[in-house]
Amino acid sequence: MSRNLTILFALVACGGGDPEQPPVEEEDLAVSLTERGAHAVGYTTTELSYPDPAGGGDRTLRTAIWYPSSDTSGTEPKYLDVFEAPDVWSDATPAKGTFPVMVYTHGSQGFAEGQGFQAAHFASHGWLVYSADHTDNTTFDSPTRTSEIYFQRQFDVSVVIDAALADPMADGDQVIVMAHSFGGYSLHALLGATHDTAVMDDCADGSDTTEFCSTWDPSYEGIYAAGFRDSRIVAGVSQAAGDYRLFNDAGIATIDGPLLIMTAEFDSHTPETGEPMWDILRGGDNRYLYIEGGGHQTYTDFAGIFPDGSSLDPDEGHRIVNAYSLAYARKMLLGDDSVDVVLDGELSISEFAFPEK
Repeated sequence: MSRNLTILFALVACGGGDPEQPPVEEEDLAVSLTERGAHAVGYTTTELSYPDPAGGGDRTLRTAIWYPSSDTSGTEPKYLDVFEAPDVWSDATPAKGTFPVMVYTHGSQGFAEGQGFQAAHFASHGWLVYSADHTDNTTFDSPTRTSEIYFQRQFDVSVVIDAALADPMADGDQVIVMAHSFGGYSLHALLGATHDTAVMDDCADGSDTTEFCSTWDPSYEGIYAAGFRDSRIVAGVSQAAGDYRLFNDAGIATIDGPLLIMTAEFDSHTPETGEPMWDILRGGDNRYLYIEGGGHQTYTDFAGIFPDGSSLDPDEGHRIVNAYSLAYARKMLLGDDSVDVVLDGELSISEFAFPEK
């Protein structure tokens, strides 16, 4: 690849023709994806409640929100009273205008701010970001998964999308979803993946004793049969996704929304989920990213804290995740084709990142 690659924006002809726009050099594009954007970042929390699809009353989700702000200083929050949030201001003044929406769904035993580095990155680039705790599947409230959480999470995400799109700062009626680990399973279902009925049969006859079947009720088959596709999700970024077996090849093939599939060298989910999915979904607007030296926590604020076999510097891992996630979001939700050179591998963001189309 030539390091002097220049990306030209299309000239829009109008009347006698506008002056030619200056070219965007590859270094400028890389900077625009990897470094903080022009906006200050505000952060706040709220609660969302809705009727629990598993029955038994309402389900309440603590929800974190990041947004572009006009403030130049403020009080920095500390996520879970542990994780620093540099240059993020609690309850800051919202910036004027409306902004595209990104929704994040965390992994099993994660939490809403588990990818706070990326949420702040998106907000600084002019995005409204919503992320909820998946109640009964967070860092503090449940060490194991029940059958119910395997469908509650999808309903959670759709409720979060409801709230995000109703926010006065939201622009449009579609979102892009970022998802890590168990969140990737939810994202795949929300993009149209269908569950393997053979697994449910095994739940019913007791031959499957995994968490998916641990509190199984026959009525749940109807919930899965109805499906979870949320047409407001224009595309997704699936990071180290799990639970491939609940769909298997035929179920993954029914996904009808574009995906960027991210996997990492030292993540046990890589051979289990990422590569089989890419074999099925290769082509169109789908993309694949392999992160050399990365692990399961490369995508979260736990990188470098929880041992996961990774040999990659956590900051470099976050830089990679930020750049490719933002590039894909810009392409799929904003129609920005200038980022194709990054997503297609013509312009390298990192020596440890290997994208495919």
